[in-house]
Amino acid sequence: MSTEASENQVSSSPPRFGGLAIVLGVLTAVLGILVMVWPGQTLLIIALLFGLQLLFVGAFRIMVAVTTKAAPNWWRVLIGVLGGLTVIAGIICFVRPGASLLVIAILIAAGWLADGVTSIVSGVVDNWTGLHRVAQIGFGVISILAAIVVLIWPGSSLLLMTSVGGALLILLGVAIIVVALVVRSTNRPARAA
Repeated sequence: MSTEASENQVSSSPPRFGGLAIVLGVLTAVLGILVMVWPGQTLLIIALLFGLQLLFVGAFRIMVAVTTKAAPNWWRVLIGVLGGLTVIAGIICFVRPGASLLVIAILIAAGWLADGVTSIVSGVVDNWTGLHRVAQIGFGVISILAAIVVLIWPGSSLLLMTSVGGALLILLGVAIIVVALVVRSTNRPARAA
């Protein structure tokens, strides 16, 4: 296979996930809005909403790891393992919704930390340049910062956790949408050529 053909294969693989990434971003932002609108709801609702978000993110990462053939094997394994850990964190939120806020906070932070590391690695390793690379790394930094905020204040009141978590979900959702749209706009000229 020529170098030009392999470059075309690398640049054409991410759009398969563009629409799914936009849906993931919208769902994440909507979950954040719902969490902020109902700050007084029980931990059960919060745990289920965060669990749902973690399940979507983890499943998306696993699908990327399994279907992206152009990436190095170690990257695909890392993405798959981190996606699996994120799914496990989401499942635990569903199975044990009555767990303490501290446990839920640690699970949320672990999921966001895994997703942030995955995004930064993807931004550095993938063959993207310019705005896509910056957007992918920026998303990873936002996700890691969200995880740090949750880890620093795990014992905060449910209302504070709800407000911070909802705002961070909205930021993460918007970041996912921006990355997906940047990927789409970057690939349009390549496909036209």
